Amino acid sequence: PHLFATSSFDHTVKLWDLRTPIEADRALFTHRSSSAVVMVCFSPDDRYLLSSALDNEVWQIPTAMPPRALPAQPVPMRRNLSRHNYTRSYYMRGPGDSPFIISGSNEESSVHVYDCHTRTYVRDVPLTTDVDFNPVGAIYCQSLRGD
Repeated sequence: PHLFATSSFDHTVKLWDLRTPIEADRALFTHRSSSAVVMVCFSPDDRYLLSSALDNEVWQIPTAMPPRALPAQPVPMRRNLSRHNYTRSYYMRGPGDSPFIISGSNEESSVHVYDCHTRTYVRDVPLTTDVDFNPVGAIYCQSLRGD
């Protein structure tokens, strides 16, 4: 309960410790993305942060401090080359309590599912609706909830 994470459009994710004085340049660590970071969340076991930046740039970042720290790993997602594609990603428990990463964007009509441990693609879940509701037949992801 003493750690919290922040994400920013300055392309950073920072991990902070409430037991130490909070100063702008004193985060426990900083991860830099190539795009503005839309959000960050902790894994269910608090061992990782999941960072979601513009245009499907998603990183899984270990929270362990050096010397045990592992490098941040990208989740291999297709980029749309759009600076308006706001990506949101969460951890989610699947069948048998298997952890997954789910990710959706406001310019895509499906939610992408990845294995949490290997970051490999599992499947897409299309977001569709009745033609009466939407002539195009597609819904775009504005928000996700992982619990």
